[in-house]
Amino acid sequence: MKQMMIYSALAVAAALPAATPAVFDFEQGLGKERFDRRYAGIETAAPLSGSRSLAVDTRTSDSEWNGVWSLPKGVLKPGRSYKISLTAKVTDKANDRASLLFLIRPLSANHELSDAGMLTPQTVGKEEKITFRLNVPEKPDDYSLQVHTHFGVRALVDDITVTPIELKEIPAPRQAKAVPLPAVLPTGSEEFTVDRPKKESRKEFNAKEFGVSTASKDNTAALQRAIDTVRRQAPARLFLEPGVYRFEGEKPLIFNALTDFELDGQGAELRFHRTGGDRQLIAVSNSTRLELKNFTVDWDWERDPLASVVTVDSVAPDRRSIRLRFVDYEKFPNTDLRVADLSRIDPANRQADPVRPVRITLEMNKGQNRPEARFLEPNLVELTSRPGMFKSAMPGETFLMRHYGYDFGAFFLRNNQHLTLENVTVASAPGMGVITSGRQHHWQLLNCRIAPPAGSKRPCSTTADAMHTISSAGFFRLENCELAYSCDDTMNFHDLNGYAVKLDENRIMTTNLNSHPGDYFRVGDPIELCNDDFSPTGFTGKITAIKFRNRREGEITFDKPVPEPAGGGFVLFNRSYGSRNLIFRNNHIHHFPRGLLLMAENVTIENNRFEEGNAAGIKLETGYTFDVWSEGYGVRNVVIRNNRFTGVNRRGRYVSENRPDIYINSYLRSDPSLLKSPYPVIRDIWITGNEFRESTGSPVFVSTADNVTISGNRFVNHETVPVKEEKRGLIGAGNSGTVRVLNNVWESSLPGLKSGVLYDPDSVTKLEEGGNVVRSAAGK
Repeated sequence: MKQMMIYSALAVAAALPAATPAVFDFEQGLGKERFDRRYAGIETAAPLSGSRSLAVDTRTSDSEWNGVWSLPKGVLKPGRSYKISLTAKVTDKANDRASLLFLIRPLSANHELSDAGMLTPQTVGKEEKITFRLNVPEKPDDYSLQVHTHFGVRALVDDITVTPIELKEIPAPRQAKAVPLPAVLPTGSEEFTVDRPKKESRKEFNAKEFGVSTASKDNTAALQRAIDTVRRQAPARLFLEPGVYRFEGEKPLIFNALTDFELDGQGAELRFHRTGGDRQLIAVSNSTRLELKNFTVDWDWERDPLASVVTVDSVAPDRRSIRLRFVDYEKFPNTDLRVADLSRIDPANRQADPVRPVRITLEMNKGQNRPEARFLEPNLVELTSRPGMFKSAMPGETFLMRHYGYDFGAFFLRNNQHLTLENVTVASAPGMGVITSGRQHHWQLLNCRIAPPAGSKRPCSTTADAMHTISSAGFFRLENCELAYSCDDTMNFHDLNGYAVKLDENRIMTTNLNSHPGDYFRVGDPIELCNDDFSPTGFTGKITAIKFRNRREGEITFDKPVPEPAGGGFVLFNRSYGSRNLIFRNNHIHHFPRGLLLMAENVTIENNRFEEGNAAGIKLETGYTFDVWSEGYGVRNVVIRNNRFTGVNRRGRYVSENRPDIYINSYLRSDPSLLKSPYPVIRDIWITGNEFRESTGSPVFVSTADNVTISGNRFVNHETVPVKEEKRGLIGAGNSGTVRVLNNVWESSLPGLKSGVLYDPDSVTKLEEGGNVVRSAAGK
């Protein structure tokens, strides 16, 4: 048994032997560590262990976020790995949104963008013993375990134990013989057909016959009249003549309950502008064999830009006010200025600054946290908010000013079957590009673009996700498309899970349905209950009754008895949904904050190009939180084949997982999460034949997964990258079952760059490695 050295919070971190656990038990008080006297104290009346515990109480704070206590600098050493355990108990919360937070964050940071992870004990009155593993980045050198709260919380913390662990590295040799692959490998999606509208006896209609005109200031009513009239004449084709058509109504264009219908824009542009009303520009629902093609959807940037590039002229001494100059406008067109947020960018390429990422959130939701805006010159505005708001901005820096967030999606698709969008461009939208929900199945986007017009100075396409699937019944194809310059996820495909606690024999109460549509759970739906680590309970029952208390909470009654959860509650999978059988083929995804987030089964991702991103090109995940989103039913049977990844994680996101190009992981309670599920909710993944160029860190990192094969890929690194990751080039693995790394090739002209596998032998059940080689750098 290893010797353990017990340290009070008075211990000097530099004195710790490198391989010896350190325990902060608070028996000698708070000591000299960093803490806030207003909110940190010592509990002696009812400590968690011994005679003293750390007492946290922020219930008197006026701030939403509160830092309370931190490990001293040097306990977590740069580039090392640790197992950390602690005991925590939340005894009171000021409101339902309040939570105790444990963060892995640099002591020098004042925002979350460099966090290596988070965990959130939630249940009031329950003492929790928590253990997690952590890889500490090389830089910055002051990462620390920190205790914070969100809103007011009273809690106890004790016995924080930090134990160094050693990862195992297997370098790739210069020569090796190829090894055989497993006899059975994942197959991905089956091929399927999306039916087109029937053409027999099809009738033709010109939209101008219904009053649609390029001269009209608002074509909403006229085009809606055409759609509603033609829908009764199916099979039918409604076409537009080329030109720009304006839409300024408060209602979307609605395509509802159509069958065998085609809208052919013939190159037309549908240009929208809106100040309120429904949150979609075009709504398509409950339709069968519908085809929309050959047109562009755009926003009126001349009147109301969606985002702008600005430079900082000056910042007030109290950091409450900032003066910003618009780079692309001599006179900014909209003096009723909304500033959703400010993100620091590199002026050379107008992309997010990978080395010094900063985001200042203001009026993300319209009407909330609105700063005072005063134009001093036609292209110079002064913003005033609360003191310290602009502390992260310096004169001369360049920012992207987003004017919209999640306001109006371009296309809202719901409950359709056999739907095709072909040669459709979303040049911009004040929200998401394509949103899908309900039990939609068999739909496709072919030769479509979600990207700014070629040659445009516009800094973005969509102010939120390019594509987002809330739920579906699967069978989706994306082929020969371009997606670029979205302000959030390029693509996010999932179904929504939920969290619940048991009420009695046949009832549960949901506690986090914030993001769910109101009809997501219905009487008769089959619900699978999983434990809170995603392991199966074996229970699937039908809903017999639902009674919602509010947006978060609802009582669900089942047709049979509910088992006892193994942990604190259940994760709910509504099996009437299922995003499965997805094909992503021959697409160009570039200049993105995040690439493809995937929570589905039976998926083929092949022959795509992922280029110039600020986070992983592909992220396979499933997770839930207690207070925001909860996404996915697991990931199974995925083939990622013959794709090319070039500079896809420039910012180096997911620092505890080696800043990967492909990131495989799950999250529990919070996102990101330091807690890892022992149950492999992600399984049966084959990553093969891909080329990874200029990775920031690991080409692939695998966690909370099983049966993952990484074979026949090529890893090429010849250039220095903005963010330095010491583990660059290594395949990473931890907290997983079987992981195979076979017959891959590494090429690099950079001295000292690593190749091979780095894994945690204590948390990876089986690592198979063979046939991997390092070759000369001749093949640039």
